[in-house]
Formats: sequence, C-alpha cells, structure tokens
Amino acid sequence: MRVDEEQDARIGEHACLDMRLTALQSLAGRRAGAGLAALVEVLGDLGFSWRDVARTAGVSLPVLRQWCQGAPTSGGNAERVAMLVALCEVARGDRRVDDVPGRLEAPIGPAAPVTGLDLVGQF
Repeated sequence: MRVDEEQDARIGEHACLDMRLTALQSLAGRRAGAGLAALVEVLGDLGFSWRDVARTAGVSLPVLRQWCQGAPTSGGNAERVAMLVALCEVARGDRRVDDVPGRLEAPIGPAAPVTGLDLVGQF
C-alpha cells in the first residue's frame, strides 16, 4: 500500500468515527428529552448502580438523587447521563452486547486503569 493510500484510509477511518460520534450525540440529545429521572431508571434497569451513574455524570450521589427528585440539572453533567443511555442502546442493538455495565466497568486494557465509564464521563 502506498503512503497516499494509507493516508486516505486513515482519513476515511476518522470520517467514519466522526459520523458515528455525531450519530451517538444526536441519539443522546433525543434521549435527554425523557428527563434525568427516566434516564437513571433506564440505566438502573440495565444494571448500572447509582454510584456509577453519578460518577459518569461527575456528581455526588446526593446531587444525583436531587436531580431525580426534580432539582435542576447542569447541562454538561446531565448530557453525560443521556450519552451513557445512548451508548448502551447502540451497544445492545447494533453491537449485541448483553452486559453493557460489565463491559464499561472493566478497564479498557491491561496497562490502562481507565474504564469505559471513565471515558463516557469525559464527554
């Protein structure tokens, strides 16, 4: 493979990743309309603990409880919860991953102490 072909392939891969991320963000935006309490319930039904949801949102458990009782949320933190719901939906549907919480709670690699939940929390 020539250098130009390799570069074109890398550009194509990045474009594909960008499109997937855009689609995931769009899905998360639609899911956010359900409200935070409904999103937390969906995640709980999938097997996520409130602790994991709070960690992903970047808030404490008491703050998450307040949000679920109707307290106003901050945009970025609540969007992370919606992103987690969207990611689970894609993983369970397109990728056929049954245990999404288990996959996201595990380290992403043997040399990396970072989990999938940590990465979702960075969005």
